[in-house]
Amino acid sequence: PVIHRCLLGRPSSRLTSNQLQSYRMTRVRHETVFNPASEARLIISLDTPDQDQKAAWRTIVLCHGFLDSKNGSLMRNLSDGITGNENGSGDWAVCRVDFSGCGESQGPWSASGYFTEREDLRCVVEHLRAKHGLDVCAILGHSRGALVSLLYQAKYNDMGLVIAVSSPLDVKRRISGLTTEELDSLRAGTTIMMMAGTKEFPVTWEDVELRESMDVPSQLAKIQTGTMVIIHGEMDESVPISESRALTDILQQQGNCRVEMAVLQGADHNFRRDHRICLVDLVRSWLRTVDGLESCK
Repeated sequence: PVIHRCLLGRPSSRLTSNQLQSYRMTRVRHETVFNPASEARLIISLDTPDQDQKAAWRTIVLCHGFLDSKNGSLMRNLSDGITGNENGSGDWAVCRVDFSGCGESQGPWSASGYFTEREDLRCVVEHLRAKHGLDVCAILGHSRGALVSLLYQAKYNDMGLVIAVSSPLDVKRRISGLTTEELDSLRAGTTIMMMAGTKEFPVTWEDVELRESMDVPSQLAKIQTGTMVIIHGEMDESVPISESRALTDILQQQGNCRVEMAVLQGADHNFRRDHRICLVDLVRSWLRTVDGLESCK
């Protein structure tokens, strides 16, 4: 892996904390996308450059993490850094999606719903291509959204670039935030409600069993094309960095796609403070390597 050290006193060409806070999308539209399989109504935010050449816009879809939303600070900061008219990544549009049951979206949510969210993502990609004619050729996911992004590529193989940030590999691990006693309660048939903001998310023993039945390595073996960029914070206490290292090894052993891993020294799971600026810089540098739609076919 490549080790990235975040330094104070960065050159002026890099994003500053004030820039992350002050960027505003010149054009933001909110749309609804329907997933017929789950009957979910997904709310997306499409952030576009201040230009009229829509056909030329390459587009990246951002996928939020566990119990998060498209309006979380990480998703907004990434979008601002990519589409911002100062030191941006070129003619990129960004789509931020709320998965089923999260944020502003309606529909069922499940602690084991990785494949449901994969199909949510597919519906969003098809919507952007069909309705707007956008060149959707990259996806980025954080935490759970990172694994969803990789599972998407494993099934559809139509992205030139997939960036997996803080991705888990072992979904059989204890569901985030649950104690051993709560797991015993689930086993006995109790439903536990997890709170995120003002919303409640139900967790059942069936979720635990479904996660235990998932064979993630066999799914990842289906990735046949594109560049997979695995990014992890060195000090991540939510998802151990060892999982991204194992994930990188699995993808490299398959030999079907280009795989790169980057470690951000001192960064935690959510890349706070200067580490977030470094993350945005790193993402923008990878976007500049994408040639557009032809690289995604």
